Amino acid sequence: MKQIAVQTAHVVLIDPTSKRSHRIARAIGRDHRLSLLACCKRFEDAYNLTEAQQPAIVAIASDLLSDPGFPMYKALLDGLKIRATILCPPGGDVRRYARMGRVIELDGDADCDALTEALHDGLLPAVPVHGPAEAKRRGPGKIVVIGASTGGVEALSTVLSHFPADCPPTLVVQHIGHDFVAGFARRLNRICRASVAEAVDGAPIASGQVLVAPGQPAHLTIAPRATTCRLTPTEPVSGHRPSVDALFSSAARLGSSIVAVLLTGMGRDGADGMLQIRQAGGHTIAQDEATSVVYGMPRVAFELGGVTEKLPIERIGPALLQAADHLEKGRAI
Repeated sequence: MKQIAVQTAHVVLIDPTSKRSHRIARAIGRDHRLSLLACCKRFEDAYNLTEAQQPAIVAIASDLLSDPGFPMYKALLDGLKIRATILCPPGGDVRRYARMGRVIELDGDADCDALTEALHDGLLPAVPVHGPAEAKRRGPGKIVVIGASTGGVEALSTVLSHFPADCPPTLVVQHIGHDFVAGFARRLNRICRASVAEAVDGAPIASGQVLVAPGQPAHLTIAPRATTCRLTPTEPVSGHRPSVDALFSSAARLGSSIVAVLLTGMGRDGADGMLQIRQAGGHTIAQDEATSVVYGMPRVAFELGGVTEKLPIERIGPALLQAADHLEKGRAI
């Protein structure tokens, strides 16, 4: 009899409960259609593996949806076109979980075999997103500086989706765990037409290039001649390292050559630096309250008088490109 080859779907399971995860792993092992790549307790453990292997299925215990690492991991899944599968107990808040992915209820040993059937039936293949072609490099004209914190992962994705391949030179500080920065920069590079990379000390500030403060305890700043960036391991500024205020303060001396953007985030990092930039003649844009996940940093900047424009997130990309003389090239992808 001729045998029919069955394509195996790779699974990553993220579950902090050892007993439950072992049960699920055994059930997956019994299903010839599924192959368990890894069973992780934390999103940090799963991030690099998921990015490298791009599994067909990522199953996440609902216990972890309030974990601080979930938004960044979910952003990675969205970028890879992998739909999260949420494993929740019966009677859980299914409606809330459904906003985050496909929901499967799980209760007891008997449900584990039913779980593998549900996993396979709901299979959605991963679709890799390829990075942009290299842009032609020009010397810097106006320079864009962006700061963000809580909610900034998605906000930055929205803003940078408007950037053309030859976008204005751009430097970004996003408050995020150091271990997540490399993956965050790679994700942005996949979804943007401009080139996005972690900054290194002495990297040129050039058009078509977005530099993200790297995953190390150092401030990203603009060097005195404004042609390169610097990484300085000095003390935290405004409670952060890297700090938005450190970047904005280094940019303020460039006056009207700067366009500064302050996105959603808790606290006040970046507010003082934005005021300095506006007072020096630069153009400043803050995200509005309605579209901010946390209306902290942009609120303080507005109250200090450091904001030229306050805009919803979907309008910030075109507005900053207009301020940097790139409006005609700033169409959404």
